Amino acid sequence: MCLGPRPSINGLAFKQLSNLQKESLGEPFSEEEVWKALKDCDGNKAPRPDFFKSNWEEIKVDFMDFINEFYKETSIVKDVNRTFIALIPKLEDRWP
Repeated sequence: MCLGPRPSINGLAFKQLSNLQKESLGEPFSEEEVWKALKDCDGNKAPRPDFFKSNWEEIKVDFMDFINEFYKETSIVKDVNRTFIALIPKLEDRWP
């Protein structure tokens, strides 16, 4: 632990975390923390967090599993970046 002087810029002192706050940085996210963060998001902006708000009870277990896996692995699971593409063949006589 660094016990040096508090950081400052031109005499502006920064707040420091308490020991309890420092220890909590190493803990996984709680469901309450994630829910509070989602509730604080504006639901009218991409990627539409209102989906998460309105469906929280149905998705919270899977969403929390994803968040905690990300926290544990510190990288996004490859499956998140996968996209399914469906090719729809054109029909010759598609117009009535």
